[in-house]
Amino acid sequence: MEETAAPAGTGQTPLTRALATIRTLRRRIEEQESSGPIAVIGVGLRLPGGIDGLDGYWEALTAGRDLVRPVPAHRKEPFAAEWDTLPQRGGFLDDVLGFDAAFFGISPREARHLDPQQRMLLEVAWEAMENAGLPAGKLSGTQTGMYLGIMWQDYRDWLAGAPDAYWTTGNGHNFAAGRVAHALGLNGPAMAVDTACSSSLVAVHLAAQALRRGDCEVAFAAGTNLILSPRSMRLVQETRSLAPDGLCKAFDARANGFVRGEGCGVVVLKRLDHALRDGDRVHGVIHGTAVNQDGRSGGFTAPNVLSQVALIERALADAGLEPADIGYVEAHGTGTSLGDPIEMEALATALGRVNGGAPLAVGAAKSNFGHLEATAGVAGLVKAMLCVGHRQAPPVVHFRTLNPRIDLSGTAITVPDTLTDLPRNAGRHAGVSSFGMSGTNAHIVLGPPGEGTPRDEPAPAVAGFEISAKTPEALRALAGRYAEHLAGLAPASYAAFAYSAGEGRTAHEFRARIASTAPEDAVRALRALAAGGPLRSPADASPLPALPRAVIDLPSYPWERLRFAPETLPGPAVPTGGASRSAAAAVSTAAPAAGSDGVAGAPAGAAPAASPAPGGSSAASPAPDGGLPVAHVTRWVAAPQGDATPGADAGDALVLAGDDPELLTELLREAAARGVRGTLLTPVPPGTAADGWITAGLPEGPDAWRRFWAERSGDAPTALVLALRGAPLPEDPDAADAGRAVTDGAALASAVTAAAVAAGDRCRVHAVTRAAVRTADGDRAAATAHGLLHGLGPVLGLELGSAWGGVVDLPAEPGPGDTRALLGFVLARPAAPGTEDVAAVRDGRILVPRLTGVAEEPADLTVRADATYLVTGGLGAVGRELVADLVRRGARNLLLIGRRAEDELAPEAAGFLASLRRDTDRVVYRGGGCDTPDALTRARAALDGMPPVRGVLHAAGTVSYTPAALTGAEEFADALGGKAAGAWWLHLASRDWPLDFFVLVSSVSAVWGTQDCAAYSAANGALDLLAAHRVSLGLPAVSIAYGPWALGDDGMADAGLRDRAARMGIGTLDAARGRAALTGRAPGADGRLVACPLDMARLRQVMTGLRPRGLFAPDAAPAGDRAGQDGAGAAGGPFADLTPAERPAAARARVRELLADQLGHADAAAVRDDVGFFDLGLDSIMAVDLTVRLSAEFGTSVQVPDVFDHPTVTELAAFLLAAPAAAPATTPAPAPSCPARSPAGAASGANSPRGRS
Repeated sequence: MEETAAPAGTGQTPLTRALATIRTLRRRIEEQESSGPIAVIGVGLRLPGGIDGLDGYWEALTAGRDLVRPVPAHRKEPFAAEWDTLPQRGGFLDDVLGFDAAFFGISPREARHLDPQQRMLLEVAWEAMENAGLPAGKLSGTQTGMYLGIMWQDYRDWLAGAPDAYWTTGNGHNFAAGRVAHALGLNGPAMAVDTACSSSLVAVHLAAQALRRGDCEVAFAAGTNLILSPRSMRLVQETRSLAPDGLCKAFDARANGFVRGEGCGVVVLKRLDHALRDGDRVHGVIHGTAVNQDGRSGGFTAPNVLSQVALIERALADAGLEPADIGYVEAHGTGTSLGDPIEMEALATALGRVNGGAPLAVGAAKSNFGHLEATAGVAGLVKAMLCVGHRQAPPVVHFRTLNPRIDLSGTAITVPDTLTDLPRNAGRHAGVSSFGMSGTNAHIVLGPPGEGTPRDEPAPAVAGFEISAKTPEALRALAGRYAEHLAGLAPASYAAFAYSAGEGRTAHEFRARIASTAPEDAVRALRALAAGGPLRSPADASPLPALPRAVIDLPSYPWERLRFAPETLPGPAVPTGGASRSAAAAVSTAAPAAGSDGVAGAPAGAAPAASPAPGGSSAASPAPDGGLPVAHVTRWVAAPQGDATPGADAGDALVLAGDDPELLTELLREAAARGVRGTLLTPVPPGTAADGWITAGLPEGPDAWRRFWAERSGDAPTALVLALRGAPLPEDPDAADAGRAVTDGAALASAVTAAAVAAGDRCRVHAVTRAAVRTADGDRAAATAHGLLHGLGPVLGLELGSAWGGVVDLPAEPGPGDTRALLGFVLARPAAPGTEDVAAVRDGRILVPRLTGVAEEPADLTVRADATYLVTGGLGAVGRELVADLVRRGARNLLLIGRRAEDELAPEAAGFLASLRRDTDRVVYRGGGCDTPDALTRARAALDGMPPVRGVLHAAGTVSYTPAALTGAEEFADALGGKAAGAWWLHLASRDWPLDFFVLVSSVSAVWGTQDCAAYSAANGALDLLAAHRVSLGLPAVSIAYGPWALGDDGMADAGLRDRAARMGIGTLDAARGRAALTGRAPGADGRLVACPLDMARLRQVMTGLRPRGLFAPDAAPAGDRAGQDGAGAAGGPFADLTPAERPAAARARVRELLADQLGHADAAAVRDDVGFFDLGLDSIMAVDLTVRLSAEFGTSVQVPDVFDHPTVTELAAFLLAAPAAAPATTPAPAPSCPARSPAGAASGANSPRGRS
């Protein structure tokens, strides 16, 4: 600095001049720092078309791909009817409910209430952090900010029927930004920005400003947007801004609106000088930003050309650039007739007419995937960054002819319709615009990385690297991804790969060291690891030499997503009683299979279990995974004494309803003798009157039942007993009333369902049947429609909870002792509601079923080469397996009956049929089904000239999913038609045939129920009764109640549902084990074989918490025997019978179970004893509930601080065992606003409390 003399008269001295100069320089430095460029160092994307990274995005853009598609069918649920009236196209993502909750320490319970926009944001933010080469540990505790653009709250509509403590934190916009900060440990500003469609670009502006001011060292700027409810679609539709043809034609003469889209984008930002100092990779550089408002324009939502011009000029001034420096603009470009001309006029005024004629390309990503709304700005920013980096402008999809309202005279503005090169030496910067419907506009000016980006140095030697993941499965998946990626890289990139994969990513619990100095060796090692090679812990090895920081793109983390949705979906109100819908669905997953003539799941091999039962049904032996027993039988035993006490309280009252006058008369006489009062509902007055009883007509239909209960709102009867006659099935298929077999059955099922649903929680509901089960060899099963009630009952139990009392079967001709026992059973107070919800009365005794493994293999199937085998449903997924097994066993002649005509068969069915014809002597196919006598007669005509029929296999049937409360007679009739009626006509037609076997393919849905499958389960119950009836007649028959088959997409429900079933103790069957269960007879008296791999201990445990059922109880004790005990200290109570050495393991197991249930896990194995509760997702809200359950279970007082002070299963179990006995706390200590601190020395790792209310 050159010194000069002070001018005369100024009064300045050299010292004052020096101080003034210092102040001037400092001000210039501060101005430079406050307006310095911002580097984009990381990017995460989730866009339509499966785009999840920069390479995929650029490929889609340059190829001009249109990623708009019809609304996926699965995305319409649970609002299908409303969606059908709305626009049907959009830029939809594939999977929005899937989420790796465990990775982020979020419990399943909380995840179900977490807006999928937040779920997606967490994963994409993590991917952006990895793309930046920043391990989470480097950001945790730093002044890193989170700025989020978000606008919709569609998921609230999903949660309308499921309020929960997590509703607010899971769906509030402010919580979305805070959730990312919490997950990554960020201590800088975290805020949500809602300026409608400009939200995410405004978020980028705020993040850049914060970085310049020093509020942040690093900043995340993001946008997230999902279309989850028809409500938001209808709101946008009402603005009349959506394109009727579902095409976004930006700037085109045909422009008539935009298309909505979904996505998430996250950019990681840092001051450029800091990024260069830290050796970060720079994707692009933000030079200037600006935000303004339209103010008073032509309308509240109308754009303002003057505001847009001023916005661009401010952004240029902030960047210190001139209009000629801009060679590309990523426009807002919605494709609306009003917005496009105004935006182009602003671009022409601010840039095109004042840039000296320099070329300017204008693009719009909305033409590719629609308007991403809150995510649109950041998606446009990343596109512009790619354009300036590649020096190319992708085509604007659907652009053909410029909108005549757009005037580009005096400019060199172009709209590319093909991939266009941008000038190399001019216009090297780009602008990005985003305009909110609220009037808030944003514009950003950015450029390429520039010359200041760190230059490539000679590749250093690599000694190896370490990779890690949260689980062994994810680690192997990651190794596979890395192997394929590394195989495609140049050898010179190996050091950068090793740094990015190792030091550039977060170290998780499961790790592997790749000690390879050459890339080809590393590829082999990674592939070996992915294929199942041993995992090695780097803790046993010496530290690897550090590598210089060099970040390159790598595959993202392999998320292990599960589907999370509310337990109760919105829609018509469905009573749920005390049962959890999610747990019920998980337990019942093992029932219907999808596909042509879909059939319930099925069994596998046959490892023996327990001894065969003398009477009852059977279930088939070891499962594919773990040797679970597959074959089981329903064994009928005397009811536990506590469940059948024949006493009656003075306050007991009954509602007896039905159309069986003889039975009602006997029940009325017995009730009056016991002093029980009540109401009799019947169309046929009984022959007996009784004091204290009112007689009225039998309600018909749901509305009539609702009126009945409304008129008796003050009454609280003990039970409603439904004694409805089951019409005999027609013995003559040619009778004029043969068709009534279906209509009568459907009417019976719908009547029982309507009565049970309308009763709600006012009383227990019991249905009475006659001779619908065969309990022993001498028992006789009748041919009536009552069998379907035994299939329907378990479903009503799941959906109605404790309000469903169950089904009780009487003999065909009940005696006085039978009605006395029935009434005593109905009036009994079971240890747990619903404990015995299936019972039979024989000789005045109550019998109840127990599911028991069979010690013998199912009897082999006799198959003859000189016989014909009639098969229905043989071209469905399960049916094909069973037919193929018949052929393998020697069948040469087949008559296949299906619903479709042969020329309408699906390709896989037609191909299978062709292969059968090649491999056998004669195969005849007849369409039209077998659900009417005429259809069966036509099919039987095909038997002329064929060998005699020696076997029947009935595998026909379809499944639909509807809650019982919404299932009417028509849906019951549809289900009963092909499955139940078809089976009956086959029975009648084959009575004189010399059959070796008559196999009915049923489902476990009729054994323990399937959520939302009332009609399907009822139809399978009818099959079970038919098998029992045939056995009574001495005819061959077996009804095989299959569990879930694992046959791929067309065989059984998806893998996620199968996994949930497995965690409940219900295994799946591969094809070989499913075929092995095919048998001609069942070991039990009733002709039913339950073929499903079952872990009975686990299933019993699950059902005890869901709906205690005697069916799963050990033979020696009834279900529900885990009733609460008086507080006797943790060493007593549930552990009183254990030795001191056995108690710690038992206590840990029980804590594990309670914690898993509290977190929402279906399987206690998801909770590890040494992992901190808060890393598992427990927070202070759930801790309050947990203390109540622990107090009751362990007989000691447990408070919330106790859980926080002992934050692992091992520690808490030890604490509980040592705790003094006390009465269970009725009111737990209030949850602290922040959890209590752990003891000294436990402030981090597994014991670090991270929950908060």
